[in-house]
Amino acid sequence: GGNLLRYDGAVEELRINPRPNLHTGAVESSGVDPIKALMDVINATKSVTSNGNMIRYHDLLMDRAVNVLGRVQA
Repeated sequence: GGNLLRYDGAVEELRINPRPNLHTGAVESSGVDPIKALMDVINATKSVTSNGNMIRYHDLLMDRAVNVLGRVQA
């Protein structure tokens, strides 16, 4: 946005490791903390649920305002 980034045409040289290492039986660790990720998902779910409830309550309030308070007695 706003043209804050530009490409100057420079390309970094591709470096190939001539002697790569492979360790059998090694386990690669994750870059994500599973507990924190699960808590973030739970918090996002709670936020969505809360927003849905607020929309429902607002809709109910507007329905009552129109149908009950707006009723004209003849």
